[in-house]
Amino acid sequence: MTTPDEPLIHRDPDVLGGAVVFVGSRLPVTTLLACLDAGNSWERVVASWPWLTTAHVEAARRWASEQEKGQSWP
Repeated sequence: MTTPDEPLIHRDPDVLGGAVVFVGSRLPVTTLLACLDAGNSWERVVASWPWLTTAHVEAARRWASEQEKGQSWP
């Protein structure tokens, strides 16, 4: 399920057990955030997932912020 507010992020119980992933992929949002938080450069991240854009990073950070505030996500 995507939401109008975050069209790049998706949750489906049939994809990775319902993990929050990027639409059209099996890349968990948490994996991208962990890579960036570990200090990996944008160039290194894009080398692994060339379809990612800065919009994906922004959506992931918004999602993480909502999680920190205790807001649920569909």
